[in-house]
Amino acid sequence: TGGYPPVALRLDHGRSHRDPRVRDLLDAFNAGMRESFCPSWVCSLDESMSPWLSRWTCPGWMFVPRKPHPFGNEHHAICCGESGLLFGLELVEGKDAPKERPVDPNETAYGKTCALLIRLTKSIHQSGRVVVLDSCFCVLMALVQLKKLGVFASAVIKKQRCWPKHVPDTDMEAHKHQADIGITDSYP
Repeated sequence: TGGYPPVALRLDHGRSHRDPRVRDLLDAFNAGMRESFCPSWVCSLDESMSPWLSRWTCPGWMFVPRKPHPFGNEHHAICCGESGLLFGLELVEGKDAPKERPVDPNETAYGKTCALLIRLTKSIHQSGRVVVLDSCFCVLMALVQLKKLGVFASAVIKKQRCWPKHVPDTDMEAHKHQADIGITDSYP
């Protein structure tokens, strides 16, 4: 058949992928960027798609209807806010994730979103940098853990889906109507 067989490959962070070339490439990229790139004071973490039309020729192929290019590989990525350079990338494995892969200890302790944020921000821990997050990453436990790791976070809070469990929305609404335009609040 040529090429590599679809065999799972274990890596240092416990993730695996059916085609080891994909995972090896991502690991090499992330390691190289950790060693050679120093991002600015502000970073951005979000989801992205690598378009690919044929599910049969793309390991980890997904259909994500909410994206402008809904077919291909979905990634979580962290970029430098000033240069725009991507310095961390993780493939979303979805249904292709092997069932036997070990669970990230942070995932067990804090949940999947928090574990993802800890992994992607590893190269900026204890740096005092700010990471700007999409609303789907706005999980209170994750924001608290990032602060403990020396990374500050800024995120848009959408009341519908990602509203923090212990924050009373009526108090927030009252505060919003009393504050002048341009006034901001932050976690202490």
